[in-house]
Amino acid sequence: MKHSVFLDSASPLIGNKICDSGLRPIFFTILLVILSGCAGSFSKISPYERIAQANAEAERIGFTRIVWPSNPHPLWSYGRFDPPTPSDTVYVYMEGDGILQVNRYGQSYLSNNPTPSPQLPLLLAGLHAAYDPHDVITYIARPCQFTHPEQDRCQPLNWLSGRYGPQVVKSYSSALDALRAKLKRNIKFHLIGYSGGGTIAMLLANERSDVVRVTTLGGNLDHEAFFAFHRDRKETYPPPPFNLLTHPEKISHIRQYHVVGKSDVIVPGVIAQAFMRKFRSQVPAGDAKIEFVEGQDHYNVEGWKKIWHRLLPQLKALK
Repeated sequence: MKHSVFLDSASPLIGNKICDSGLRPIFFTILLVILSGCAGSFSKISPYERIAQANAEAERIGFTRIVWPSNPHPLWSYGRFDPPTPSDTVYVYMEGDGILQVNRYGQSYLSNNPTPSPQLPLLLAGLHAAYDPHDVITYIARPCQFTHPEQDRCQPLNWLSGRYGPQVVKSYSSALDALRAKLKRNIKFHLIGYSGGGTIAMLLANERSDVVRVTTLGGNLDHEAFFAFHRDRKETYPPPPFNLLTHPEKISHIRQYHVVGKSDVIVPGVIAQAFMRKFRSQVPAGDAKIEFVEGQDHYNVEGWKKIWHRLLPQLKALK
């Protein structure tokens, strides 16, 4: 794997003091895995091992590592940026919320490092790279993932209550601008977001004119519907309400494809359906579709890979 690190502070070295030590116990009923956009499974491997896992996968598929010096938070990324005869569409795979909770001795604790395991969007990006050698493809993690939180001006609230906030959207938008500058040509973006990454993808689509397609996999598309569905759950740091239709006129031309597992009890189909009703009322002629997949749940990695194998030709045909 080639390496290109643009910001020294985003080092892959993670000290023991944040390797899920010094965690905060939660002494009341809480299930942080039931979160807007999803927390990811409880990892039993250290942040060191999670980073090594991602590095190994990126090396296997021939991706370069880049840390985008985006503002206010740098973003860890892997990608193929210089394929032969590249297409004009850049495919951006966006990570979910990551690991927000760990279990120790029967107690639940807030994780001191949200780096996910496994990195599902990176695995799907690898399938894409094998399918089409001409596409520019990148996986971009969320703020504070894969890096030293203290070095990157991160604290737990950044990946808890702030996980869909304006700073996150600004960091992603800054990274996309840097990617445009790196490629030095006119490009358009197809954003592919898993779980909470789908939320960020739609928020970016409301702000940018160069996003032409959004695909979400188990994405949380409606804050109100999500918390209505999980009304019996309590969360210590809920994100502020988000609205994915703040600028319906800006997303009216964007192709949207939202994939929902029928067995997903984290972000079930009613969430996407609630979003679609609002979207249809504001953008009647908009191009947005939902696909429900029998037997698929939120965390079934092999299931998502099979879905992506099937969808890649379809998504490529609809440029």
